[in-house]
Amino acid sequence: MTNLKALGVPCAALTSTNSQAENNATLQLLNPENFNGMHAHTGGNPSIPCLLYVTPEKVAMSKRLIAKFEKLFKRDLLRLFAVDE
Repeated sequence: MTNLKALGVPCAALTSTNSQAENNATLQLLNPENFNGMHAHTGGNPSIPCLLYVTPEKVAMSKRLIAKFEKLFKRDLLRLFAVDE
């Protein structure tokens, strides 16, 4: 993440090494209301991550995160999902 951010790529991670406050702040950024009519393929607000790193285990254990992904997908705001296990 550090290198991507240094290159100007808006990205974030939801990990166990983050504080709960950091993870909550990242989850807040994923609220569809923050996108203001943007689409995943058009870019836009630089504070909203265009790349989110999260482990498959975190997704499986978090109903809140799954709900956010579903809302983003329904509004055409989730462009790509890749799983590397």
